[in-house]
Amino acid sequence: RRGAASGGGGLGTTLQSAKQWSRQSSQPAGGGEVNSVALLGSTLACGCEDGSVALFRLHKDAGVFLLYSLLRLQHVPQLSSPSQVMCVALTPVCASRHAPLLVSGAQDGSVCVWSSASGTLLQALNAHEPTGEDWVMALLVAK
Repeated sequence: RRGAASGGGGLGTTLQSAKQWSRQSSQPAGGGEVNSVALLGSTLACGCEDGSVALFRLHKDAGVFLLYSLLRLQHVPQLSSPSQVMCVALTPVCASRHAPLLVSGAQDGSVCVWSSASGTLLQALNAHEPTGEDWVMALLVAK
């Protein structure tokens, strides 16, 4: 059997493939600790400790992956102070959109939907009452 976990073209999750990875350089996300990441094609989203969401383009050049910074967005909190972004998700591109949507969930129970092409906030939702105790820890987004 060959698949992503056995080296069939994916990033690989086996111990053998993990030994092949080494950090050549690092790129700070700029928002403190990174709490979550989402990868869709060559687009990488990071949810950060300071309440920001960073969007990068991933490019492979001469065997080394490079990150190009595209956007830095500030998650819109329900409460007055910024809330850590705990999860991010990217939607698949469909006929009505030429770029994926970026969705972020935060510690205060809020969810923001963004255009990944322009950085425009499309919608802010309250997944929970704004008590600061009902974190959004995971997102699953479909077309």
